[in-house]
Amino acid sequence: MRTLVGSGTGTARMLTHARILLKANQGEGGPGWTDAAIAGALEVGRATVERVRQTYATVGLEAALAREVAAWEERRNTTPCTINWRFTTADARIKLKHLYPSFQE
Repeated sequence: MRTLVGSGTGTARMLTHARILLKANQGEGGPGWTDAAIAGALEVGRATVERVRQTYATVGLEAALAREVAAWEERRNTTPCTINWRFTTADARIKLKHLYPSFQE
C-alpha cells in the first residue's frame, strides 16, 4: 500500500482508502490513529473511515480499496441462491393476452 500511495497511481478514492488503512495500521511504528484523527487529517468523514476499516476487516484489502459496489457485487455473485418463479409462462400468456394482437384469417 505504501508503494500505491507513494506512486500516486490509482483513483482518488483508492488512494484515500489506502491512506486511511495506513494510518489505522497498528504496526511496529506504534499504535494506529483514531478514526477522528484520520478523518481530520485526510478531510473525510468519520463514517468513511469506519466503513473502510470495517470493509477491510470483513471482506479484505482489495474490497477496502475498491468501490463498495464492487465488493457487494462480488459477495452477491459468489453466494449461491435460488429463484422461486411464481409467474409461469402459461400464466403470462393468459395475463398478458391483451397486449398482443390476434390475427384472424
